[in-house]
Amino acid sequence: MKKPHVFLLIVLAVSIVLSASRWSSAQTKTQASNKKADTGLALHQLERLVAHLEARKDTKAIELLSDYQHALDGQQASGAISINIRLVLQKLREGRTREVIDWQESQLASDAIMLYGSYNQITPAVQEKLSLEPLGYVRDYFAKYPRTNQTALQKEGLARAFELLDQTSGNKK
Repeated sequence: MKKPHVFLLIVLAVSIVLSASRWSSAQTKTQASNKKADTGLALHQLERLVAHLEARKDTKAIELLSDYQHALDGQQASGAISINIRLVLQKLREGRTREVIDWQESQLASDAIMLYGSYNQITPAVQEKLSLEPLGYVRDYFAKYPRTNQTALQKEGLARAFELLDQTSGNKK
């Protein structure tokens, strides 16, 4: 297949996924009116990058970006399969629910810290589109179910994430 055809297929696939995610978010009626919708935010940024590279006729960068994205997707899927089988499903079937809960809570803390870190690395224009509302869910969960086995790094990262949530929630309402 010729490279221009591959590029068009990539852009078409991204566009379809982006359109589907936007349609899906439009169908959701449970979103708060003051919440900024961020469904498809990363795909929108990818679409902008591909359009920029296409305008510059930088087919090598597009190819490298495509390789990166597909490799990342493959690694994430592979990791998710391993985690779901070995760390969740198998342990649940063996009755080792405490281990699953501990792992899931650790993952939840890591995800919250990742959201905090990612937010601080993106431009203000993109920050405005990224909802930090999930950090509130994490804080509420850990208030109801305190963790006793958090590392000092996790405690510090969560404190910073929750501080960011407090700072931005006053600005965005």
